[in-house]
Amino acid sequence: MDDWMSLCQQALDNGWSAERVQSPGQEFEDRERFLASCRENSCGRYGTSWSCPPGWTEGISSLSARYPDAILLEKVFRSDPHDPKAVESASDEAHKAVRSVTAAMRNAGIPCIGLSDGMCGYCGICSYPDECRYPAQLTPSISATGLDIGRFLESLGKGFSFSDSSFTLYCLVLFGDARVERSCAQWFIRHPRILRRIGRSENGQTDRREGCAHGAHKAHRG
Repeated sequence: MDDWMSLCQQALDNGWSAERVQSPGQEFEDRERFLASCRENSCGRYGTSWSCPPGWTEGISSLSARYPDAILLEKVFRSDPHDPKAVESASDEAHKAVRSVTAAMRNAGIPCIGLSDGMCGYCGICSYPDECRYPAQLTPSISATGLDIGRFLESLGKGFSFSDSSFTLYCLVLFGDARVERSCAQWFIRHPRILRRIGRSENGQTDRREGCAHGAHKAHRG
């Protein structure tokens, strides 16, 4: 995807910087530690949103296997990091920036998912545990995926920056290759019985996305 920067234009216009990176893999996942932290519910949002535990269940290593490339969004906010309203406002802006990039990618036929800071907040009051009303707008919390964002940023030579008058937020948009996804879909059209045997999710229903990865591997092997 050579024109990825143009897909970030709305975020760039709003003061975000964008960098293309490799999606963080299993070495940056510490799911149990972050889930334990979420269960303490210091933010008061545990069990209230599809973007946070226990609503969101997929880990960063699984996501990265499906979306091997990523765009890292970064912005410095000139506000007091100890001011809850300022932090919440910045988090809302981060989610909007992520949605602008995922919308542009999906319009271009590129499979993707956006991860941001804190709860999604698109609906104001989430429908959880009832079905998500706007799944295309859902932006899961980075922590909910088990990603140790601090270690990941260190691997890129970056890090969180806080002072009495400013703080930095980071977001991720993970994306895959539309050509691979189309190839997978075509392969399964030709081999429907395979789809019924692989990629089973925890509730016993077929996960087409996981199955696609297995099927593509089998197809490549002949």
